[in-house]
Amino acid sequence: MERKEPKPTTIKALFAKSGNQCAFPECNHSLIDDRNLFVAEVCHINSVKKKDARYNPTLTVEQLRDYDNLILMCHAHHKRIDTFETEYSVETLKKMRSEHEALFIGQNFQVPESVVEDSMIQFVLDDSWEIYLEQLIEYLEQELEEARGGQQGMNLLSTHIGAVLDAQVTIYYMRLLSALRGTERRELFEAQESWVKRRQEESSASVESHGGSLAPLEFGLTYIDITRDRLNELKNRVNAESII
Repeated sequence: MERKEPKPTTIKALFAKSGNQCAFPECNHSLIDDRNLFVAEVCHINSVKKKDARYNPTLTVEQLRDYDNLILMCHAHHKRIDTFETEYSVETLKKMRSEHEALFIGQNFQVPESVVEDSMIQFVLDDSWEIYLEQLIEYLEQELEEARGGQQGMNLLSTHIGAVLDAQVTIYYMRLLSALRGTERRELFEAQESWVKRRQEESSASVESHGGSLAPLEFGLTYIDITRDRLNELKNRVNAESII
């Protein structure tokens, strides 16, 4: 099942009725702290993936990201409802959310755009993608090593490997970006933009067979090396800062 983030209007509607508190009964954990940091989670009631709690294969992507299928909780209670699935059915969780919202009728809790962005980043960072992408790169690199499809095939394979590595870079970049605030976030954003520009320039400069059939491969191999270096840089920073 495709994973798609909720619409910003849906996120705002969830917060508006939340009272800025976890929806689990008698939990007073704030969703947003005193410095406007999102310190909780947007949780699916029916999961997106088969292996997760309360999976329902009949639901569409739009139904899965709809208000009716979401609830705001602290990390601890999100873990509890997914671990003890039989205790927390779909009906139980919807009733829980409804009773929680009834406590804050008319309060209309508003959140800044930065919180909406942070809550949506959560849905971009899906660990299952990383495993799939690593396996795909291994396969493509094996194909390239064996020179499948001649020169044209090698050119195409190098392009695909670069694209998959770029997807991995995006995952780690977004993971790091979600953990930073203020000046640090802006600096990372600017550094990433500068790196993207430099990668294009250096990859283009590496081409010696201008107009020849080898040119795309020359570009692609340099692009791969630069992208892999950036991926390792971001991975190391994420690991050093213990960002999940």
